[in-house]
Amino acid sequence: MRGLGWIITILIGIGILVVWGLGTLPLVQAQTAQSNTLSLVSPLACPVAGCAAGQRLNVRAAFSVGVYDPNQSPNVQVCVYTPVNWSVPEVTFSPQGIISGATYAAGDLSACEPAPSGYELKNGASATLGVDQFGDALDFAFRIGANAGSSGTLRVRVLEKTNSGWVRIQDLFLYLWIIPKATNVYVANDATACGQFNPCYVNSYNDLTNGVGTGLKDAVDAVDPGSVVNVLGEYSIKSQTVVIDKPLILQGVNNAALTYVGSICDQPMLYLKGGVTLRDLTIRDGACSSPSRDLVIIEPTGDVRVEYVTLINGKDALHVLSGGGQVLVQFSHIQGNQGYAILGEPDPSSGRIVAVGNNLYGNRAGAQVECNNRGKVNHNFLGWGGSLTSAVSQCEFDPIKALGAPILRRNEHAGVSGARVTVTETKTYAFEGRIAFQRVGGTDFDLYIIEHGAGSTLNVPFTGGSSDDLIPCSSYWDLFLAEGSSPSSTLNLFFRYDLSPGCASSVESSLYCGSGNPALYPLWWYHPAGNITQGWDTTGQRPMGSAAAGSNGQTTVCLTNEKQIRVDIDNDGRPNLLSDLSYLPFVVGLPARPETLTPSLTASFTPSITFTASITPTRTVTRTITPIPTWTRSPTRPLLPTRTRTPTPTRTPFATRTPSRTPFGGVTVTLTSQVTFSVTPTPPGFSGQTLTPAGYPLSSPTGTGSTSEPAYPGAKTPVQTTMTPGKGYPSGGMTTAPPLQTAEASAESPVITPSATANTKPLQPDHQGVIWAVVLGGSFLVGAVLWGYWYYHRYLKKKSLTWVEDTKSSTEAETPSSDEPGDHSPSS
Repeated sequence: MRGLGWIITILIGIGILVVWGLGTLPLVQAQTAQSNTLSLVSPLACPVAGCAAGQRLNVRAAFSVGVYDPNQSPNVQVCVYTPVNWSVPEVTFSPQGIISGATYAAGDLSACEPAPSGYELKNGASATLGVDQFGDALDFAFRIGANAGSSGTLRVRVLEKTNSGWVRIQDLFLYLWIIPKATNVYVANDATACGQFNPCYVNSYNDLTNGVGTGLKDAVDAVDPGSVVNVLGEYSIKSQTVVIDKPLILQGVNNAALTYVGSICDQPMLYLKGGVTLRDLTIRDGACSSPSRDLVIIEPTGDVRVEYVTLINGKDALHVLSGGGQVLVQFSHIQGNQGYAILGEPDPSSGRIVAVGNNLYGNRAGAQVECNNRGKVNHNFLGWGGSLTSAVSQCEFDPIKALGAPILRRNEHAGVSGARVTVTETKTYAFEGRIAFQRVGGTDFDLYIIEHGAGSTLNVPFTGGSSDDLIPCSSYWDLFLAEGSSPSSTLNLFFRYDLSPGCASSVESSLYCGSGNPALYPLWWYHPAGNITQGWDTTGQRPMGSAAAGSNGQTTVCLTNEKQIRVDIDNDGRPNLLSDLSYLPFVVGLPARPETLTPSLTASFTPSITFTASITPTRTVTRTITPIPTWTRSPTRPLLPTRTRTPTPTRTPFATRTPSRTPFGGVTVTLTSQVTFSVTPTPPGFSGQTLTPAGYPLSSPTGTGSTSEPAYPGAKTPVQTTMTPGKGYPSGGMTTAPPLQTAEASAESPVITPSATANTKPLQPDHQGVIWAVVLGGSFLVGAVLWGYWYYHRYLKKKSLTWVEDTKSSTEAETPSSDEPGDHSPSS
């Protein structure tokens, strides 16, 4: 027993010593083994249809080495080969190895082997690796050629230099699906955002001059002139300005926005050169504030068009440099910028700036537009209050042609609700059927239509908040001829009024369209100058202004079957084409003053009913009669007496009645006829949409915040509220982006190559030795204890058996007891 205890003690001690000894041994850092791969780094993957021709890619070559001579310089060579039909312009390398940190000399092709068939050697890089290097990784970037039309495999060869020369040790491959460019392409942040749209360009890794590193720049450089580049979602560019230097259309899709997520804010976001059209896109500079970024720089080497855009929260929204082309800005919302809405540099050439149909307010303090004597700014909303002459600087500008209310912002789209349309002999609807137009006689001409919306005093041109305001049954509209138009025909305009059931019934009542009097048909117009109208006048009445000079109204017709009111505008009455169609607000509405408005008539008869148990007629008759005449005899005529009759009975020939009776059994009814006129001055509203232009107005920002300087123009100054312009406005207009290309699945199923990223962290200590030492030592210790327990149990068992045997032998040697049978028992 004592020997067994010593054995167990010795075994436990040995186990402890083994564990302690393994723990104190120095750990050897194990270098991560490098897999030999070629993988995409940025983007992590191409869109589902494939990488677009012209897409920039960042690729990583990870490779193992082992036979190089560390005394040779250089001793590692990397060579990149691309398919000939990809037409790759160039390949650029990162300057350092990811694992080794060694400097790679780009452009060294000295050890590169000739290109395989169908490939071309694009570039190479070499480095000198020190002793004990087991592998490295090197990044490089390239653009797929813009004319690439087929899929293919990228190849990289790695060579090492030994004492006997260069030896190829790796041949790496990456297969890429390629989709050719098109005339209608898409741009998104990543492959997921592309969805099914293709070809789609996505951002890659770098942030380089002219915007290289963005999918937008890849798309612009790849497509042919005249193509359409569509921006998808909330798309982010980088700190470098994206230069667009060919004639094309850059437009957003489904309320897309172009923004920025970085903190380097010293460069403009976009730089447009001649022939570019920018539309249907919101542009803002993200978190930049001190300073903000200029949003769009324009160099008009050709004509540039900016339409249906929202430019907010930047420095100068549109900064126009000198150039010979014209810059047309229309149907855009420019607000909340630290600088100008439009800033034109002096231009010695013939370049022009024309702004029409825009919201240009709430930007810097002072002038919102600076033309430097090279632009015209009419038919824009420039704000409330203040002086119109200070709203613009050095521009051609007619204050009478300034819009009297903000233009309604489009719902789920950038820009505002306006359109330039061509009037033909065919009746044409616009703005989702809320207005229509056609001509009778003459030739076609162009007309601008601007929608202000309804539901708030901010929607009302010129008179918002005054007693002249109407209860609108349509949007407020502004119509004016395009510059240079001089129609000789009659313009028919159609305005819908059934946007709410209350409006439809009121307009069609006997007070208005049901009256048969065109002067009462509730289509109203307003002349902003010259006292032609007296506030709002109907189109069918004689204008009431002091300067109307007895002019007649225009033919106005209620088309109740179509829920429209039509006015025919010619040059005979007012409003007319010649004098009034340079500024012409319209609305279908109902007068808001109770004394002239009965939109809801209720005739009510209120009976007073008294229940009586019985009929109680009361009749009172007063009658006075002298039934017997008075006879007087005359003594002078004995034979014929003389009679004198007094026929003067006092009599009430008719009964005097008190007709207090219950003519019907048990009920006394006293009828009181009462007519109640109920006037509800609340605007009827519009079914299914809210036409309140939330977001108007913003205070004018300055470098330190907002300013209280009044905006422009108008006779009213509404309460200013600081709000962030956003979406949520009814859609309008008839100018929309071209139909999007429907994505089609590729005929081939693309093979997605997983991206393997080499470990770029410093080598970490490998603790696997400690773990194995603890496991082995613990196992040894547990085994020793179990073996000791088994041995001790066996020892006890043996001792037990020996004791039993000894006891048995002693018992057998004793004399048997008397109650047990024995050989010497007495006989019977």
